[in-house]
Amino acid sequence: VREALDLAIDNQAIVDNILGGAGTPTITRVGPGDVGHAEHLYNTYNYDPERAKELLAEAGFKDGFEMTLHSPRGRYLQDAEIAEMVAGMLAEIGVTINIEFMEWSNYLELRNAGENKDAYLLGLGNSMFDAANALDYYRYDRFIGQLDYRNDEVEELLAAAEQNMDAEERNEQYIKIQELLAEDVAHLVLHQESINIGVVDHIDYKPTMDEMIYIDSITRK
Repeated sequence: VREALDLAIDNQAIVDNILGGAGTPTITRVGPGDVGHAEHLYNTYNYDPERAKELLAEAGFKDGFEMTLHSPRGRYLQDAEIAEMVAGMLAEIGVTINIEFMEWSNYLELRNAGENKDAYLLGLGNSMFDAANALDYYRYDRFIGQLDYRNDEVEELLAAAEQNMDAEERNEQYIKIQELLAEDVAHLVLHQESINIGVVDHIDYKPTMDEMIYIDSITRK
């Protein structure tokens, strides 16, 4: 069913039509510049609505089903519009999405308490620039009631990689984890947002990947 939902969503259409091109489709949370980045899983996505319908039928949902999607409004770039577009795409394969828009603090309280219903829209960063930070999200014990995903091979690789002092081998372990997550469709990944910063003409400033603003790097032209 997760695979069917993933195949029903046109990630590039979201980036082009909702974000105005300010994003990159991806099926991994480990982005460029991060240790363990799986380049072949970035700037790509899965889209095949006809196959999605077949998978739903195979799973016993030939006539679709109904589910709830919690979404913040105004927390992320065009988050409400993205939720609505996703709902529209899923409707095309017979899945009815009831969107519950929430104020950010209420949304966080619901999610942290594990009281969310079927799905929620969430944006996650990685200021450590290491796959360990992003992939910790897939440890079963850490997110019971939220993700509820478990793959024993992923668990073993995560435990091994966090102690591995061989940088090259550790990098490959994290790439393997991402491949397993993508194969399992651990959850639906949409895109990585671009960093959008306005700078006046008389200021010389180059944004950094960690989204921090370092005052001493800002100069007058």
